[in-house]
Amino acid sequence: MNPNTSPQTASSSPSITPTTTPSFNPPATSRQNEIHLILQGKGGTGKSLIALLLADYLSERCSSLRCIDADPVNRSLGGYKALDPIGLGLRSDGTPDCEALTATLAEPQISCLVDTGSTIFLPLMSYFVQSRAIETLQAAGKTVFVHIPIAGDMLAETLNGFRQIMKHLPAGAQAVVWLNEYQAQVQPNGQPFTDLNIYAEVKDQIRGIVSLPNRSEIFILTIQDLRKEQMTFSQGLAGSPRPSTGEPLNIMVRQRLKIIQQEIFEQLGTANL
Repeated sequence: MNPNTSPQTASSSPSITPTTTPSFNPPATSRQNEIHLILQGKGGTGKSLIALLLADYLSERCSSLRCIDADPVNRSLGGYKALDPIGLGLRSDGTPDCEALTATLAEPQISCLVDTGSTIFLPLMSYFVQSRAIETLQAAGKTVFVHIPIAGDMLAETLNGFRQIMKHLPAGAQAVVWLNEYQAQVQPNGQPFTDLNIYAEVKDQIRGIVSLPNRSEIFILTIQDLRKEQMTFSQGLAGSPRPSTGEPLNIMVRQRLKIIQQEIFEQLGTANL
């Protein structure tokens, strides 16, 4: 993969169920030593949804994917048994054990997907910057991607979070921007994100831009239903039984999930991820 690929806008566990999107044929690859961090200081921006989509996408491409829930307060991935997630522990003083997390990320021949919560954002960023953890991981042969959601309904706060993350992102690490427009467009003063100065300043480090477009309420309810059941997209599409009833999701719910998943997978492919 070429870290200098220009962004394009289109819009750990072997137990993860393979995805089923008939019209999208992912390449048969077995990538290793990738780290995908989902970071944003503001809560409610779609980090956990992004984690679910990436878990399915990366499980088809990485020979060994480890999913990590790094939120010690609200473990969004903790109940997704199909992902076999690892939880970030706490130190004896009650602070997040960022050192143990970094040691896990550095393990050879594996790739990691890390979902983070707003409560750990500041201590994790502080640790990464002061200890130069990302640079250390890169020196250990890891390719680091940082996935940053920007939400239209929390535009000022999430743009500021994006600015702070990019300010401290070391050379070689690549950002993937997720424009979450479920509630409102990401267009400050009517300007597209790619026309903003904040984008122009850091575009060389942006691997790609993925859009979570505005959807009708029925699509939003579909995602909420999937998350309530703590099922992955792949499980829903495969007709796995709901934990609550033992019945699979109905055919139209699965169709809507397929539309969402295929749309995002194609954008990730366009970004050469």
